[in-house]
Amino acid sequence: MINHELVQYIANATDDGQCELAVTLHGLLSRHAPELTDLITDEAALLEPALFSWFTARRHDIDLQQILYSYLPESARPLRLKLTADAHGIAHLPRIGYITGLTPLQQSDTNIHSIATHWMAAPLNSVNAMNFVPARFSAAGILEFTYHLDPIVWPLFTETKNIHTATVAVNEVAELQNTFNHALTLMRKIRPDIYQLLCIANRRVQLYQAEAPNSFATLSMHGTAFLNRVERPSPIFFLDDFAHQGGHVVFNAATLNNERFLNINPKSLLCDIVKNCSDQRTLYSAFHGLFTYSLIVTVLLEGLLHQLFTTPQADEARARLGFYLLKFQRDLESLAQPTFYTAEGTLLYRGFHACYETAIDRYAHELQGLDYSNQPYVFHYGRFNELNQSCAA
Repeated sequence: MINHELVQYIANATDDGQCELAVTLHGLLSRHAPELTDLITDEAALLEPALFSWFTARRHDIDLQQILYSYLPESARPLRLKLTADAHGIAHLPRIGYITGLTPLQQSDTNIHSIATHWMAAPLNSVNAMNFVPARFSAAGILEFTYHLDPIVWPLFTETKNIHTATVAVNEVAELQNTFNHALTLMRKIRPDIYQLLCIANRRVQLYQAEAPNSFATLSMHGTAFLNRVERPSPIFFLDDFAHQGGHVVFNAATLNNERFLNINPKSLLCDIVKNCSDQRTLYSAFHGLFTYSLIVTVLLEGLLHQLFTTPQADEARARLGFYLLKFQRDLESLAQPTFYTAEGTLLYRGFHACYETAIDRYAHELQGLDYSNQPYVFHYGRFNELNQSCAA
């Protein structure tokens, strides 16, 4: 498993990266909207995921006040906003909630009223009140749990033919969040240091459902772990995928200055720099993978060893563990190139390798005979059970 000292080292590097990103966003915001910058007293605004997306995607049809509304002092919050709605007429106010009933795919000039703890939105040309749906939060209010793909997110989903179908059904949201919260509870019990590490860099969990792209994290919307509801999610699915995608968010911040860890161009393709390798990923992407495998393997294995899972959960955890250990082994072999790393990069590689070795020593015997030949790039538990009936819950 990944040791506590390495987790703390990465946590410190993540703090450094987060500070650097906040300074960069402050500079961009100051140049583009100095009047808003002067009003912001909450430093968390500079790490709002939608703000990263706004600057990278240049979606200037979305008003910055919509993105930053919750971060403004209440006395400075405007009564009127230009709200950009999705295909369902829903506009997202980060960390506030959703305004429904707006004109789909358009920007609506809207009055916003706050009456005690009750919210209402009404278009200027209408007497009909719009509905307000409060934001959902997990991890003691750290993570906003979002489920509508508002337009600020769309540029990240260019592989999806119809982006509007990727929205998760509203009647599923409460159950899915409860399942996600169960996963967080398990993670806190298994490795509180990993749970805390993920909470340093992540601000949002974006749930969606689509054939493509796979679940992911990106600096273009830094702070968001995108979790793809391909199957009916279980607590073990969320334990795996949040460690995976939330881990990518962490590692993006921790390794923001690539040259601190890598001696060669991080964009180099593995097939160009590793002998007899056909892998089209970049060195940086594969290096990321070693870190996320370390997190996933650790939470799954320690949960099994400490018997924190129910029998069905343990079956799924075991299936996922074998899948990741196979991928972990392949990538460790490809990246076993001392010339790739600085001293700090070598420290990380050795820590990831030690995690793999510990997992193999403690659990390899439990994984013998498992068949992963029908698996896509991202683990699919339903497919696993088609070939491994004796392991099914």
